Amino acid sequence: MPLSLPPPSRYLFAGVLRGSVEMTACDVSNLQSLRSPSSISGMSDAHLLRNVKVHRCQDAKLKGFGAARHVEGRGYMLFCGKGIKNIHIWMFTEPREGKGKEPTWQCLYDTQSNGMTVEYLSFSSSGLPLSRSSGHGVRVWYADPHRVPRGSDSGAARPKYRDLKMTQGCRRVVADKCWCFAGHLSVVDLDTGMSTHLALPSKAGQGGGRRSRGFKEVTHVAGCGSVAVVTVSDGKSYLYG
Repeated sequence: MPLSLPPPSRYLFAGVLRGSVEMTACDVSNLQSLRSPSSISGMSDAHLLRNVKVHRCQDAKLKGFGAARHVEGRGYMLFCGKGIKNIHIWMFTEPREGKGKEPTWQCLYDTQSNGMTVEYLSFSSSGLPLSRSSGHGVRVWYADPHRVPRGSDSGAARPKYRDLKMTQGCRRVVADKCWCFAGHLSVVDLDTGMSTHLALPSKAGQGGGRRSRGFKEVTHVAGCGSVAVVTVSDGKSYLYG
């Protein structure tokens, strides 16, 4: 189940890839005062859950949740479509103050991606949606978070986009760098499109060439800030910064 807790860490969004069309938004703002161990110690699960407000929405276009980001003065942009052909960009607007108020869920865009199956969804540091479909490279979408679909439009408009070359093997985008593997490890800059080849350590622990012996492929990339952790098929991980 993909989870996302974008800054300012008020809402935790959860969705599934298959078997359900429901998205959950959990307001966890009341838990901020319970972060210290002393305030949580001995507290029952039921008591903790009473501090969480849960909102749900069911729609086929919420399938394949991939990422979320906060849009100042607007709400939260939700990026869906993982595992299917189309991408769906939603706007979640927080409920107004007052008892019984509910949030609004609005599909801003419903459009075909550049392949048959979307495999990766995220946002750039500037908030632009990023997608990659099987057999294709990363696509940067210039989606307007302030767009207001009306009537029969209902998200049918197609935002402008830009395709990045040499990113078919993108595993993850870290600090606006596409970390890719297609026989060798490379990093493609999201803004300039420039590609840099990086060496994986050899089996003996020394620096290697483009394709080091003993490794089948890069299986996973994680990142925090400008630091990336690359995991290869033998289970080892390597830090790049």
